[in-house]
Amino acid sequence: MPADDWRGGKQCLQISLDGPFLIQFRGSLQGMRSFWTYAAEDPDAMALVEPDGRVWSAGELHAECNRLVHGLRGLGLEPGDVVAMVVPNGVWPWALYLAALQAGWYLTPINYHLTAPEVAYILRDSGAKAFVAHERFALAAAGAAREVGMPESQAIAVGNIEGFRSYAAFVANASPDVPSDRLAGATMHYTSGTTGRPKGVRRALSEFDPDTAAELNALLIQLFGVLPRSDNVHLVTSPNYHTAVTQFAGSSLQLGHALVLQDKWTPVETLQLIERCACTITHMVPTHFVRRLNMREQLIREVEIIPLEVVVRNVAAGSLSTRLGIPEGTALPRSIIEYYYKNDQLGDPMVAEEHITAFGWATPQEIDDIMALAIRVNDFLSGSYAQMFETPPSRSLRK
Repeated sequence: MPADDWRGGKQCLQISLDGPFLIQFRGSLQGMRSFWTYAAEDPDAMALVEPDGRVWSAGELHAECNRLVHGLRGLGLEPGDVVAMVVPNGVWPWALYLAALQAGWYLTPINYHLTAPEVAYILRDSGAKAFVAHERFALAAAGAAREVGMPESQAIAVGNIEGFRSYAAFVANASPDVPSDRLAGATMHYTSGTTGRPKGVRRALSEFDPDTAAELNALLIQLFGVLPRSDNVHLVTSPNYHTAVTQFAGSSLQLGHALVLQDKWTPVETLQLIERCACTITHMVPTHFVRRLNMREQLIREVEIIPLEVVVRNVAAGSLSTRLGIPEGTALPRSIIEYYYKNDQLGDPMVAEEHITAFGWATPQEIDDIMALAIRVNDFLSGSYAQMFETPPSRSLRK
């Protein structure tokens, strides 16, 4: 539709889909609904429950995202700039999400399992003008900020990170008022980079105002019969750096639903939160479930996770190239197996089999089983990729 038509509110939008779903919106695009309009109407409504149980009202979350807009604009951020973040589930990613989407910025969530050089690559490639990180990931965040030369004024820490300014002080000194010159922003996620460098796609920003863009982007979740408001509560079970989490949970937020956040998915807590918070919507993957008992109950398997990442390398890439100075893409004489201890605060350090058995992370038999499975998967993938590449890519198998 012509821009002059929708800006003047003259046009109507009607979307009809063949099949079992039908969505229709009839009316002026002027005055579309979003989190910001719902929060202004009902500031006392519950908007978000953090993993530690703290409840944020819509008015509080609205004020928080407004403070971020004013604060980041004060650093010189302009429409089209990128804000990157390495934060766990909590209020921070969603306040940044709402800030970026009403200030015309791109928000880039970064996987908090990445190392400092890997985070630095995304900061550099995206051209991030501001970087928000949580102290849980201080090692990777501080290292990445140093590597790209991020000014301390533009590096913001939830908690304490050397070389970063305080998030709490940053928002406390900013205005909670609705910002002027609101523009629709967007998210810009990066791929996992298992076949090379992570890649991000910078799509052109919408010409719609933030409220219109928010409601149009929330149409996807309505394909599943999810309606605005209706006392819906969305349980967020996965990390915020996943694209689908941002899409579905962000859509719920824009439809006036409350978000209930998990720091880490466990079957017991999931069921407890569904009951305690009256959750009506969630987004999971099939491996979360084992068997449906009936229409209301699901059997879920609880397992003990071995805290190791097993990396089978066929070509030099990522941290191997950085550590040994081998050009990326160089074929290795044979496949190399590496082990990393999964600990976010330590930056997932490389360990040897001696460390694994000494600290009881896995038994010698379990290590043998892991190696055998990793090699089998690597051989299968090598054969598959041989049809597309001269050499198979480096694979990361998480255990």
